[in-house]
Amino acid sequence: MSDIGGSSYPIEIRSKETKQSTLLWIQTKKQERISQINHFTQAIQDLLKGKIPEIERQILHAQQELQQLEAHEKTIIASIDIEEIK
Repeated sequence: MSDIGGSSYPIEIRSKETKQSTLLWIQTKKQERISQINHFTQAIQDLLKGKIPEIERQILHAQQELQQLEAHEKTIIASIDIEEIK
């Protein structure tokens, strides 16, 4: 039975970087960056086309509610208080 995690080779094996392995590593890193760029670009599009318009809609809705509350407040202030008449 061999040792767990130990080397099964009687000699030490050293890996040597070759031109081909270096090029493959570079291609892998390039693809990672392309994927990262695409991810961030999609995140920006999601914000511009989804999140920001939703926030703008919520602002418009809150402004409409504020206008209605202010109009109701003016109506209440302008009305005659029956309790004062008694």
